Amino acid sequence: LTSFIKTSGGKGYHIVVPIKPKVDWEEAKNFTGLIAKVMEKKWPDRYISNMSKKKRKGKIYVDYQRNGRGATSVAPYSLRARKGATVSMPISWDQVDSIAPGDITLETALDYITKEDPWKGIFEVNQSLKGKKKEAKKTKSKLP
Repeated sequence: LTSFIKTSGGKGYHIVVPIKPKVDWEEAKNFTGLIAKVMEKKWPDRYISNMSKKKRKGKIYVDYQRNGRGATSVAPYSLRARKGATVSMPISWDQVDSIAPGDITLETALDYITKEDPWKGIFEVNQSLKGKKKEAKKTKSKLP
């Protein structure tokens, strides 16, 4: 699936996967939960989807719970009410190693929006989750 990434303006990144609405909310949430479980199983020392801050220590928290109906996430280009006036900013996958989730501020955001849009083409992506759940389950069953 084609994906895009943005800083949260806080402590994490948000991965955005544009899909055509061919499955319901619950099925989409179940799919993202399955992806989180595959990540945990394949890289247990790196990823976790458990909300417990105590269990998450030293790991990357995969918050698939935000994929339910009515769940919220900060919008791209949103100014956050945080120290330094951080911004949730679309970035390219190439920038992940050099831009931390809270690096972009109100002061520096204009530097980023004058460059090429890292989300160019996001609205033209034509993909759905139909059939993807079966692929993810197959991948999970192959892991040790």
